[in-house]
Amino acid sequence: MDNILADPSQDDAAKLARIRSELSNLYEKPDPAILEQIQLRFPGLPRTALDSVSSQITASLSGEKQVTLHNLESFANRPPDAFPRLSLAQWWTNWQKYN
Repeated sequence: MDNILADPSQDDAAKLARIRSELSNLYEKPDPAILEQIQLRFPGLPRTALDSVSSQITASLSGEKQVTLHNLESFANRPPDAFPRLSLAQWWTNWQKYN
């Protein structure tokens, strides 16, 4: 995200489109290495419990992705005369502080 926001060759509309695209490409399933680490840390963990952990991680990742996309849409749909006038980078910095 920071690399996209710091790109001086793109305006906010182009950055927003790129961020939406990148977010859409993010996986919502946990990395198998994470699940392997959980198994190593808790060797007696039943498979059903590991499946439950995997499902919870998936739900969390999906939820965060959707919240971020929703909030980006809120930024994109602000009236042009909205106050304060913030760039996408400024808005993102504020959003991270308070969310």
